[in-house]
Amino acid sequence: MFGVGRSKVRQALAKLAEAGIIEVARHRGATVAAPSRAQARHVFDLGAMLEPTIAGRLAENACLTQIERNHPLRTAAI
Repeated sequence: MFGVGRSKVRQALAKLAEAGIIEVARHRGATVAAPSRAQARHVFDLGAMLEPTIAGRLAENACLTQIERNHPLRTAAI
């Protein structure tokens, strides 16, 4: 369909499985792996660290209309 051979797809799936991103079950296919509690916490912590920096940079570059439109205290009626 996309002009990619099965061997390339199998190689890609093997790399994703090796990285823990997917789980491959024989005769059942591949599924996205569920993160462990530690992995989920790590992602949450990274987001909490990055969010203030990203918000600050967005605020520095946004015009007043964009800030008003995306303000978290904006009412649903607007």
